[in-house]
Amino acid sequence: MESLRQWFLRTSRTERVLVSALKNVYSGRIIVQARLARYHVDILLPEFWIVVEVDGPWHWTEEVSRSDSSKDAELRSLGYHVVRLPCEQVRANPEASALYVLEEMKRNNANCYASRTSQT
Repeated sequence: MESLRQWFLRTSRTERVLVSALKNVYSGRIIVQARLARYHVDILLPEFWIVVEVDGPWHWTEEVSRSDSSKDAELRSLGYHVVRLPCEQVRANPEASALYVLEEMKRNNANCYASRTSQT
């Protein structure tokens, strides 16, 4: 089991702020720095198959942006919905960022339900 100190050192301050805000609006499991396929993801909401990535400015470079696109495509192929939030947005308004993630969870759940019912 990872210690609180190890978790704190591995996560960014912005991720911790978002996790705190998410806990105010969502009572389900929140996994930080989860391993999916060959990737680490910032935040995983496993009940809704949602991955949340908090992106700093380095994600805007061409190389990292290409890598992020490949990562997102692979995670989508596994059934995950990827939500990317700029770290500046999360820092400026963590509550609004958490509500945005909550809306994405609802929309993704509705899309999954519609997909399942159309197959029957």
